[in-house]
Order: sequence, then C-alpha cells, then structure tokens
Amino acid sequence: MISLPPLEGVAGVLSLIGALLMGGLLGVMGGGGSIMSVPIFVYGFGIAATTATGPSLLVVGATAAAGALNAHRRGLVHWQKAIPFVLGATPMAVLMKSVVVPALPDQWGPITKDQGILVIFSFLMLASGRSMIWPPKSAQHEAPRPDRILVSLALGASVGALAGLVGAGGGLLAVPALVLICGLDMPEAVGTSLVIIAIQSLAAGGSSWPSLTPEIRGACLLTLAIAFVGMFVGQSVAKNWKPAGLRKGFGIFIWIAGTAILIKEILFS
Repeated sequence: MISLPPLEGVAGVLSLIGALLMGGLLGVMGGGGSIMSVPIFVYGFGIAATTATGPSLLVVGATAAAGALNAHRRGLVHWQKAIPFVLGATPMAVLMKSVVVPALPDQWGPITKDQGILVIFSFLMLASGRSMIWPPKSAQHEAPRPDRILVSLALGASVGALAGLVGAGGGLLAVPALVLICGLDMPEAVGTSLVIIAIQSLAAGGSSWPSLTPEIRGACLLTLAIAFVGMFVGQSVAKNWKPAGLRKGFGIFIWIAGTAILIKEILFS
C-alpha cells in the first residue's frame, strides 16, 4: 500500500522546492542534486535519518538512471570504467544499508545514531558544495595500468559504503576518481558516475522497500515525481543557462544547507 504523508509545515514546502531544484540540476548538469535527498525526507516529511536513507537511495537511483540514459545517448558513458566501480559499489552499498547501519548502536556518545548520520551527511554536503564550486580538472589521458581495475573496485566499494551509510549517491567520490585516476574528462566522468550511482543506489534502496511504511513509500514517490518534473524543466531550458554558473550557485546553496544541518543537529537537538 501507498499513501501520501503529511508535510511538516514550511519545511515540507521548502523540501518540495528542493526536490524540484534537485531534478532541475540533474536536467541541466546531469547530476549533483541528489545531495538534497536525505534532508528532504528528514526535515520535510519528519522521517528518521536511519529510515530516510532507504527512500533517499531510491530517489537518487531513479533520477540518476534517467540522467545515465541521457548520457549514454550522448556517448558520455565509459562502460569499461563503470563496470569495476559498479562491481565494487553495489554489494557494499547493500551490505551497509541492510546489515551495518541497523547494527550500529543507537547512541553515539552524546548524540543519537540519527544525529550522527546527519552530521556525517552535513560534512558530505560541505564537501559536495566545494566540488561544485571548484570541480576537478580533467586529468591527462594515460595508458591503462594493470592495477587500475583493482583500484576502481576499491574506490567503488568506498562509494558504495558512503551511499549505504548516509543515503547519498556517492558522486562526490566517483566523479573525481574517474577524472583523476581513470583519466576521463568531466562530461564522461559525470555520465559514467550516473551509471554507477543508479545501479548501486537502486540496489541498496530497493532492499529497504519492503520494510517502508505506506506513508514513507508515498513520500518517496512524491519526491521522485517532483524531481522528474524539475529534470524535464531543466532539460528544456538548459540551452539558455550557463552550467558553470548554475553549478557554483547550487554549490553555495549546498554549503548553506549543510552548515544549517550541522548547527541544528549539534546545537539545537
């Protein structure tokens, strides 16, 4: 069963606007907005952080899949580089979400597990904002080395662990790794990253779907629908926008949101 949950006042309205912006950034840039997914569920719908990671991963995975399909059509997915990342990321994301996170203690010293996850997430938002404002430069293309596959597997496992823990896609780690280690340029790195994020996020998020309440399922589908609307709007107006300026503006917004979450969870919870 699925039912629509009540929105949490002004925070709920702002979260829906955030979902629209999240999809819009995907439509214009091909990625980057999924960092807003967990805050939407936690502050907009009042869902506990440990529970919110499941629907967040589903939204992240579905929107990333749409972006990955578009990137593939444009020839911006390097499948040979994506496969080792996916093989490393997917099982780790499922393991973290299904086994490790539920086994973590409910109290982390002076803060709860939910607060701890949000604090980790806020630092991730700050780092993500920085990468949007100052994206990594393209690496020089080099001949592949024999150990690159093992490195990609290890990096993929790191991306999956991060995704399973906090419910984010992991593009913050995947894109720089694909640029600096695998030698892809930025458009290819973003397109390839979307494939990795889509597969591992849908796998990890899907594992939590049976345990979600009808209200949380409704929140997930509502957020996803609004994100898709934003994505199509973003795609339709992308030709009139400057992607670099948009990315920097959203990076500043992410910094502000991450700082607000950090202050709230440490000082006012």
